[in-house]
Amino acid sequence: MNDIEEPGSAARALAAVPFLAALTPVDLAKLAGVLEDRWIDAGTIVFESGGAGDALYILREGTAERRVAGSAIGLIHPLAVFGELALLTDEPRSASIVAGTPLRVWVLPRNRFDALLRGEPELMLHLSAAIGLELASTRRALGALQRELEQWITERLTALTPAERDLVETAALFECPPVAVLGRLLGAPSPEVPQRLRELDRVTPLLHPCDSSHAVPTAIRHALLRRLDAEHRRKAVANRVRQIAEALEREGEKHDAAAAYRAAGAVADARRVLPEISERIYERRADDPEGASSPEAGIVAESAGSTSPQRKTNWKNVIAIAVALTPFLFWTAEPPAGLSQPAWQALLSIVSAAVLFASEALPEAVVALALLAVWVVTGIAAPRVALDGFATQAWVLVLAVLAVGVAVGNTGLLYRVGLVALGRKPASWFSRCMTLALVGVAVTPTLPNATSRMALAAPMVREVAEALGYDPRSRGATGLALAALIGFGQMAGLFLTGSSVGLLVYGLLPAEIRGDFRFVGWFVAALPLHLVLFTASLFALAVLYRPAAGAASAGDRLALQRAILGPMRREEKICLAVLLAMIAGFVSEPLHGVNGAWIGVAALVALAGTGALDTTMLRTGVNWPFLVFFGVITSLATVFDTLDIDVWLAARLTEPIREFAASGLVFCLALAVAGFALAFLVRWQAAAPLLTLVALPAAGAAGVNPFLVALISLVSTQVWFLPYQSTVYLALYHGSSELYTHRDARPLAWLSGALVLLSIAAAYPVWRAMQLIG
Repeated sequence: MNDIEEPGSAARALAAVPFLAALTPVDLAKLAGVLEDRWIDAGTIVFESGGAGDALYILREGTAERRVAGSAIGLIHPLAVFGELALLTDEPRSASIVAGTPLRVWVLPRNRFDALLRGEPELMLHLSAAIGLELASTRRALGALQRELEQWITERLTALTPAERDLVETAALFECPPVAVLGRLLGAPSPEVPQRLRELDRVTPLLHPCDSSHAVPTAIRHALLRRLDAEHRRKAVANRVRQIAEALEREGEKHDAAAAYRAAGAVADARRVLPEISERIYERRADDPEGASSPEAGIVAESAGSTSPQRKTNWKNVIAIAVALTPFLFWTAEPPAGLSQPAWQALLSIVSAAVLFASEALPEAVVALALLAVWVVTGIAAPRVALDGFATQAWVLVLAVLAVGVAVGNTGLLYRVGLVALGRKPASWFSRCMTLALVGVAVTPTLPNATSRMALAAPMVREVAEALGYDPRSRGATGLALAALIGFGQMAGLFLTGSSVGLLVYGLLPAEIRGDFRFVGWFVAALPLHLVLFTASLFALAVLYRPAAGAASAGDRLALQRAILGPMRREEKICLAVLLAMIAGFVSEPLHGVNGAWIGVAALVALAGTGALDTTMLRTGVNWPFLVFFGVITSLATVFDTLDIDVWLAARLTEPIREFAASGLVFCLALAVAGFALAFLVRWQAAAPLLTLVALPAAGAAGVNPFLVALISLVSTQVWFLPYQSTVYLALYHGSSELYTHRDARPLAWLSGALVLLSIAAAYPVWRAMQLIG
């Protein structure tokens, strides 16, 4: 089949799978993104009974056979799903699957299945409904098979003598009964027992050889036990076995006696007879659904005093919390000169919170709320001041954009855009990283809020990683996510409208400087630094995160997903129109004067009015813990201003910066280092303006244009060494459903400061040529 026909054919086949009929085209496309296409030779065992549920299979071509205890119980035909129950329930496989002919299957490995469900919780509801229907059908089939088996057993028992029938029913209490027990049931001398059992084996299929004895096959054994229970005869059979156990004990046959006691349900007697045998927990087996209630499942404890396992104490978190509480030992100490007691206590509480943010000992939202509580309860700040961040237009804007992002993500619009943009050749991992980063750079001047911009892009990042077949928390997936961070977040300083913080520091510049650095002037002057920073960051990304191997058949998978999605649906068109209108509103904000927050709210209302956004999406899709954290971090600026902490910090930083004013390059590098340090205590939105204000007076002595002070302050305070320092980074982390871990991102985070210093040094000669440095 040619390349054009194959994706369409595969898409139609996948859409025709009854098990997946409840999925939307978007959910089905996302599922297709993590499927592996495999061929299996005839006669190959796909998986065996009792094995772990490591994957789900969808049969596309060929015929497979389902086997239990070596016997075929049915055929599997194309478009059937198998292996799903063990995957969902963590129970061992209940049957073996053998390829009757060459098979072509789609395979969904457990790790990708689990990651898909974490990222798309609604997919689990659709799969659960489909599994429920499949189970109902399977139970009906099993019920019919069970009735046929019971009828077959009745016919075979009727053909036996009463003594033989008693022997078979008694043997059903054992997995493999001792020969001594069977000999007493037969009433034959020990030397004759093996021969009698072989004769019985030849006349009935109800007994099979088992080690040196004979046993009832597993499926027949369970049916016989159900029969004994239904006829209320199981207790009588167990009593007969107990009598045999007592006789064997008197004769000194301790091992056989203990086995008989266990089969009769007399576990205490079995322990008494053989106390030296270690006690074990008999767990239910996949081929023994009644094992937990059978007599032989009786030895149940590792020791009489055993208890359920306790959750281990996380000493790392305990130590982090203890360290975080240390600043409160200085709560009543004399504050430094120029700092009031409430301001001193506010700084102590922020240091304590910073330790918890850095150690991740507690969820970020919990730490943020605890910080608010400390401020209000101790009287450091009034509730109105402490909660000021939740009343800002920036907080409303982030909420609105997150909600719009949920609607856009649910429709599959960004998913479609990602498939189209990243499905082009050359299709190497690095080229896709660069594509993501360049798309981010192109979008940056149109959406002047880095956190919101990242929040919109984050869901697409995860979907792109899944589409390319990279497992969550793998090197490939982490690299793609950080490439988006570089483009959508770290390039904010390249454009005047790249961030609200950039506009803020721009407003702090003298009027004559602002006239020289409008949109184009800003871009030209910022380009040397950002060009080096962009190139160096991508190079570091390639070194640190390049996967060992590319995603398997990524191009075919992308083509298949595009074919499944088909043409744009109504909801996608609505979201696209609203999204474009919202971005146009952001870009034209200087003309109409309406703050971006209210443009975002208008987009929110438009999506809700057209049915593209509902209450469930708002409740479950919006990352409310992140909004709590963002609101508290935003409140820091108000707390600092109210307590004059910003003034105190400015006074402390001015003199150290002046010492580096003798050299323009040293001044720029020292300013960046000061920005790194300030970013540990103050968020980017407050740190950049503060550092700009402090350093502007010293810029003239160093011969540095005030614009470079604003630019370097903006770029250096945006660097993140620890997750809590950057709301842009956290928007990516949470918005991508934790596609990677903080530990995965740490190498690039720790390198980011060096890359900024390198970029400043590389841009220095260009700035001298542009006469921005004397």
